[in-house]
Amino acid sequence: KGILRCRYNMMPFSGAGERVRPGGSRRSKEISMVTEKALLPVLDLKEFPNSVVDVFIELSATDAGSRCAGICAAAIALADAGIAMKDMPLAVAVGKVNEKILVDLCYDEESYPGEVTDMPVAVLPRTGEITLLQMDGEITKEQIKAALGMLKEVIPQIHQIQVDALKNKFKAPGEE
Repeated sequence: KGILRCRYNMMPFSGAGERVRPGGSRRSKEISMVTEKALLPVLDLKEFPNSVVDVFIELSATDAGSRCAGICAAAIALADAGIAMKDMPLAVAVGKVNEKILVDLCYDEESYPGEVTDMPVAVLPRTGEITLLQMDGEITKEQIKAALGMLKEVIPQIHQIQVDALKNKFKAPGEE
């Protein structure tokens, strides 16, 4: 059976907030690990015995939601590389800012001085299976249900963007 290795890295000039220190950090190691866990359920690594599938996520510009963007990009990259997947994983953050439930929080929303909850979620669009759910902050059970309900509404849109990105790469010149 093969191995999946993911490496997440933010370039020093990439952040919207403070400058990112070059090299690995606890945060980058943690995001690398959760990215692997979000992608593993769709991969059949038995097809790659004694092999390693490396995924490198190098972020040159960020405005929050970088782990979600990395998971979406990694799924597209694996599909583009011809790696068979059972589904195309996608990820988006939902959360609460000052009692308002939001989807795809930006840096200003994540760093709001009041009450903020951020929940990155990775999902398999066909089945709705959640392969990653993290949470930072406090939120009620009802607010979680509302946030996940909003997530269900955007899953088809994000999935279509991923599919279109792959299709556009393989279009013949001049083809619409």
